[in-house]
Amino acid sequence: MRGSVGVGRLLMAGVLVWAAAGCSSVVEGAAEPASGQEGLFDPCKDIPDSVLEEVGLDPATEEVDIAGVEQPGWKICGWSGSW
Repeated sequence: MRGSVGVGRLLMAGVLVWAAAGCSSVVEGAAEPASGQEGLFDPCKDIPDSVLEEVGLDPATEEVDIAGVEQPGWKICGWSGSW
């Protein structure tokens, strides 16, 4: 029993050393902040008026953002319809 506890501790120590060795790395260069805006789907621009009309929405009722307040990282657009 005493031998198996020693083997268990040795095994645990080996796992901890292996895990700690994988935590450090060197990366060359400088970080560049991502704007998050490139490639972001914008329903106000990306959905054609013809599609809105097809589903019963009026393109003239377009409302941008939430109560006119921009939501960073999101492009929000809403329309009203007769249904």
